[in-house]
Amino acid sequence: MSQSNSYSPEVVLVTGSYDHEIRFWEAWSGLCSRTIQRSGESGQVNRLSISPDKRLLAAAIYTKVHIYDIAGNSSTPRAVFEGHKGNVTSVSFHSEGKWVVTGSEDGTIRIWDLRTSNLHRVYENEVPRRIRQWDLTLQEEACTVELAPAGDIPIRSISIASDGSCLVAGNNKGRVYVWKINENTRDGPRYQAVTKFQAHNKYLTRCLLSPDVKYLATCSADTTVKIWLVGSNYEFKLDKTLHGHQRWVWDAAFSADSAYLVTASSDHVARLWELSSGETVRQYNGHHKAAVQWRKNPKAIYKFKKCVRKSHRLVIVEGEIREPDTAETAQVWVDELMRLAYGDVPPRRRFKVFVNPAGGQGKGVQLFENRVKPILLAAHGEVDAIVTTHSKHAVELARECDLNFDALLTVSGDGLVFEVLNGFRDRPDAAKAFTLPDGFDVALAALNAVKGQRMPYDLCSFTQDGKTSISFLSQAIGLMADLDLGTENMRWMGDARFIAGFLRGVASNKPCAMTLSIKVASRDKAQMVEALHQFKANPKFATDTIPPTTENWENVITPRYAQDNVNSPDWFTFDKPVLYVYSGTMSYVGRDLMAFPAALPSDGLIDITVQELVPRPLMVKMISGGERGDQFWLPTQHYFKAEAYKLRPHASSGHLSIDGERFPYKEFHVETLKGLGTTLSMTGAWYSVMTKHMFVLNAHCYLANGAWCHGYKPPSSAPFTTTLTLNYHLSLLASLTSHSHPYILKMPPKSTAAEKKPASTAGKAPAKAPDSAKKTAAKASASGPADGEKKKRKKSRKETYSSYIYKVLKQVHPDTGISNKAMAILNSFVNDIFERIAEEASRLASYSKKSTISSREIQTSVRLILPGELSKHAISEGTKSVTKFSAGAGGK
Repeated sequence: MSQSNSYSPEVVLVTGSYDHEIRFWEAWSGLCSRTIQRSGESGQVNRLSISPDKRLLAAAIYTKVHIYDIAGNSSTPRAVFEGHKGNVTSVSFHSEGKWVVTGSEDGTIRIWDLRTSNLHRVYENEVPRRIRQWDLTLQEEACTVELAPAGDIPIRSISIASDGSCLVAGNNKGRVYVWKINENTRDGPRYQAVTKFQAHNKYLTRCLLSPDVKYLATCSADTTVKIWLVGSNYEFKLDKTLHGHQRWVWDAAFSADSAYLVTASSDHVARLWELSSGETVRQYNGHHKAAVQWRKNPKAIYKFKKCVRKSHRLVIVEGEIREPDTAETAQVWVDELMRLAYGDVPPRRRFKVFVNPAGGQGKGVQLFENRVKPILLAAHGEVDAIVTTHSKHAVELARECDLNFDALLTVSGDGLVFEVLNGFRDRPDAAKAFTLPDGFDVALAALNAVKGQRMPYDLCSFTQDGKTSISFLSQAIGLMADLDLGTENMRWMGDARFIAGFLRGVASNKPCAMTLSIKVASRDKAQMVEALHQFKANPKFATDTIPPTTENWENVITPRYAQDNVNSPDWFTFDKPVLYVYSGTMSYVGRDLMAFPAALPSDGLIDITVQELVPRPLMVKMISGGERGDQFWLPTQHYFKAEAYKLRPHASSGHLSIDGERFPYKEFHVETLKGLGTTLSMTGAWYSVMTKHMFVLNAHCYLANGAWCHGYKPPSSAPFTTTLTLNYHLSLLASLTSHSHPYILKMPPKSTAAEKKPASTAGKAPAKAPDSAKKTAAKASASGPADGEKKKRKKSRKETYSSYIYKVLKQVHPDTGISNKAMAILNSFVNDIFERIAEEASRLASYSKKSTISSREIQTSVRLILPGELSKHAISEGTKSVTKFSAGAGGK
């Protein structure tokens, strides 16, 4: 804020609260620029008012009124008006700025001379249910008009129109009363009642007419604010209800242009609302008690536009620059700001937008109007939007529209993009059409459309029964097609329908019989991840890679490998039943599923996943981590990079999904169309969260009758470790660190009869031992065991994982037992820690190209997984325990 006495346009909002604070805010940023703090009981702020010249602030604080300079930084008031014997609940400046009028709970109204700080007049109004008028031109203090519209119900708030046309009042029952004000009393009474209506069902706290007298705002204890349209005949029609506050809404203030409304609530928050949309454009947090009064400075020049996206707000601010050489200074600032914001991207793009009102959950039009369009217009883009009216309408539009735009946007599900691309396919100038950026709701946001650079991406040709279509997203058969096409009746659930479909597939666990032939380019997952990171380090935008528009279009989309012999060395055939086959060229196919983590935008290859049949529990676990692409590392999920593939279903019926569209369940052929599509991207690559840390799970060992069975032999080029399901985790770590062969592990010998008792005791570990057990133990302790017995017992006893944990617990708390449930929870927790350490250690070993995990990898893994001091203690004590246990097991 300026230090001078001139008005500063930065301060546009002032708040007061029961927390004894007055705050000044910059409306456009939501930042608090100044705070005036009061202390003690006398600090409660009840009401605020700004003078007409915007220089002074009047604050009703307890029983007094404090006058502050807005342009200053001092917390000391320039004047204080004292005289009320109760809380001052209202304060206002006279239009000429010479007088201040105050109202109080003591039943008096007082007029103060701002020039001398003296009390000028006092009016008595001890009846709260009446509205009274006094004529200030008269010397006597007699009431000239008295209104009692609601009988014994108190009037809470009144508002007089800025043009003097009407008076509005609201009472404690939520009713609103309206009077027409007649200047000429010969034609009727001064105040003529014209209407009344029920605004709220609870306490009405504030009613306020807008400066242009087009709106009436009413605030209530029901936590809402209602906006009413004021008709020419004083008819009030509800325009919208503003929801957002969590407690009573105490006050409101309109902007000078009546376009915005500020509200304050007991939830300690104030909100700035855009009346045209009814949405919150800014929220002000800072008070820690009820915010009861807001005043807006109407001379500040600003404009708000916003698009809600979680916590993000888009704001446009226009302001006056009060410096010499204004035009030159402003232009330099604008040029530099635009350079930083856009870089090499041309601003003011022309957008063609297709909106599907029925796609997905049927919210396309609403999403476009409220979220997408404001951003495009804020960037000064030209927007030509068309709402589709029937199936395949987008095909017709794409086939026939003029290509006089910079980018084509679709607001819909995947189906509209499929229609657009196949509409482009049928154009005489198809090659030119495909160079125009297009996008969809998952991969392209409105900000990308404004600031993104052109990025080429691969499309696919899908051929079935001699007809070729363009596919942009995915092709699915088996479970992935069932959970899409089989849940069409659940679209009302949104993305949750895919989870429901997946769980239904888990229950049925139905195999998909088919023959899949792939022209393989790569199947090494580690190499794919490395290629992904190399590309991200140097992404390639489409500036210099736009294909020539004169190329023969038929040659571009005609399949090149449709007649290839699938038995040739270049092809690989997969013909055993699987859970699903899923292919595509983009990493994400939904907000929470990164199906193709290694996908590159324009490498000319299709990413194909083939999921083997697995047990149901593992299928359920596959849901977790889908947004990160964790399933990529499953050994049962085969991942291929391919130039083309052919698939022939063995069944006569089923689901085949191409970009979410249903196709006949019969043989088809897919090839890549390298770099044919163009989109707009901020990064030049598909978004992916894949890291170089590989969850290598390429070997499986299963426990069967106390011995390891090896049912899977990993490829020689693939790094691998073991996924272990056993209770002997200490034995596991000892084996991993002592055997040279990575997948032949030595199991500890089976427990003998003598071992069963301690293992059982450790597993159950009752908190209170039986009396008989106590007596036996006491007797044995008193007499002492024989030497031979002691030696024999020591020799036969072997420590298991459970007994070891129980022994540690008893050492720490010898007098405390542990229940079965607590032991089970502890087992689960420790199991998880051990598995994570084993996985991390195997990754470290694979990076070093070691076939065996050493103690170094184990210690490093512990440091990575456990925090600070805990990891140091674990390495110190854990190494001692594991070494001792390993030596003991080896000796036996």
